Amino acid sequence: RFWLLFPEKREFFLENQGAFRIGDLSGRTVIPFFSRRIGLSASGQPIPLLGGARLTGRQGDYTVGLLNIQTERFDGRPADNFTTLRTARNFGGSSIGGFYLGREASGSTGHNRVAGGDIHLNLRRTMDIFGFLMGSDTTGGQTGRAGRAAFIFSERNYSADFSYTNITPTFRNDLGFISRGDIGLFAWDTARHFRSTRPNSLLRVVSVGTLGELYENSAHTALNSRRVRAYARESFADGGSLNTNLDFNYERLTQPFEVSRGVFIPPGEYRFAQVLAGYGSNASQPVSFSADTTLGDFYSGTIR
Repeated sequence: RFWLLFPEKREFFLENQGAFRIGDLSGRTVIPFFSRRIGLSASGQPIPLLGGARLTGRQGDYTVGLLNIQTERFDGRPADNFTTLRTARNFGGSSIGGFYLGREASGSTGHNRVAGGDIHLNLRRTMDIFGFLMGSDTTGGQTGRAGRAAFIFSERNYSADFSYTNITPTFRNDLGFISRGDIGLFAWDTARHFRSTRPNSLLRVVSVGTLGELYENSAHTALNSRRVRAYARESFADGGSLNTNLDFNYERLTQPFEVSRGVFIPPGEYRFAQVLAGYGSNASQPVSFSADTTLGDFYSGTIR
């Protein structure tokens, strides 16, 4: 139903990518700069790159990242020039910065420009606050804004992650990733961790907690989706782990959802619960395996 996030694999864009990283790493609904958008058409076809340059570095307390890429004309689409500029002032483990992301089509046929600022506050070793706010301007006078704030807390026996994301319907970022637009998203993940004190114990850590996602529209006038999960995770001394989850879901479909070829779920409101369980062995071993199962309801039917 929504855009999927696939990783960047081109070496040129992977090198020194930390200079262009904005916000916390747990947020995958909106990523201000996502280099995979460069050199791909809307249908996912590769667009030839004519050339580019990258400048990254650190001078004193400042970090700078500059990237410029020129694509060739492709399948009737004009050539594009992409520019990314990111600068940050570092103080201790914290930072404050600004960024610009722009796409300029050749021949003045169109543009998309995004500018914003971000902040990271490391209050102590186990507590961080992240935030960014950005606005967009696109050919035709269309403007929009998007932002995210997150609080992350992690200690030996407790952890918590709270975030809020807002994306207006008219926000557009041709150099970023957005899984779904027009949202006001509240998300959380809190857990209590019980750690074994016995040196030869097969069970190392047991974590129990809850997580959830509440998707409303950006004006908070309609609920679109909700997931609330209660979970238990067991980590073993051999590197394996066992997960058990109980999910309570709500989905509001505004158009038919094709879940299989020729099988459509009609628009409407749906509430359903599921039990999910899985085990994974130590992935660092030469041979490893994982197994997962899902049982329960699925929209107007069942799932197994």
